[in-house]
Amino acid sequence: MNSPIGSGVNEILSQSQEGKENEDALQKSKDKTKNDEDLKRLKQLWSEKNELFEAYIEGIAVFALARLGPKNYKKAEERCRKALEVIPTNPEWHYSLGCFIGRQIRCNLVSSRGGYNHIDDEVKCYEEALRLDPDFDLARCTLAQTLVKIPQRKEESFKQIEKVNENTCAMVVKKGRFYRFKRITNKALEILKKGVSGFARPRGELFFQISLIYGTFAYQAGFERKFDEKNEYLQNNWNTPTNVLSWNPTTMLLCSEKLRLLDT
Repeated sequence: MNSPIGSGVNEILSQSQEGKENEDALQKSKDKTKNDEDLKRLKQLWSEKNELFEAYIEGIAVFALARLGPKNYKKAEERCRKALEVIPTNPEWHYSLGCFIGRQIRCNLVSSRGGYNHIDDEVKCYEEALRLDPDFDLARCTLAQTLVKIPQRKEESFKQIEKVNENTCAMVVKKGRFYRFKRITNKALEILKKGVSGFARPRGELFFQISLIYGTFAYQAGFERKFDEKNEYLQNNWNTPTNVLSWNPTTMLLCSEKLRLLDT
């Protein structure tokens, strides 16, 4: 025979379950209503040819075209400009525009008669993106990498890269790679090692960059006939990808680097 207390508890649990089911049903009904309203609004905007809506469609198309290869960079640039005519305050679109101009320059798709000031137009896009969003670190990194190609603005490129926050692994890699490419290898190694100790799960590319730096040090030591130093650097060059692959064997960059080292 059930006790009064047990019956009371069962009744409360039953009511609680019923209340939860009713709440879930109500939430689903609200979600469906909201989805229906959103769809109706989208159809209305499309039928009205709302310029803001069209601008966002153009902005989305830009990223789709970017994945289709160099032949579509010009189309992506044109659609990006079209979107910016309506919404000129979108920093990501200014950044994308600069990237497409830069890609066309590097792929030799821009002629001197194309109406561009070449790299200057690319730089202006990154600068505008940063004016709209001073914390846009990706734009600042790309700006620094572009300015370094302009002799009269090379010093400015170092000032820009110094401003980049090292709060994400991606930015640490880009910053370290910038200094490695400029052969300021000690600075690059310092930044990259700080990244290793600062993140719980650093990206494989960070270790790949460190491995490349040790390879550079080994080459320099060998050239200077400092063979003990060379062997030490070669050991670090080998250990860096080996240690990372022990806990993340799918890091492809490090796999290829280890295979390269095995072949030397």
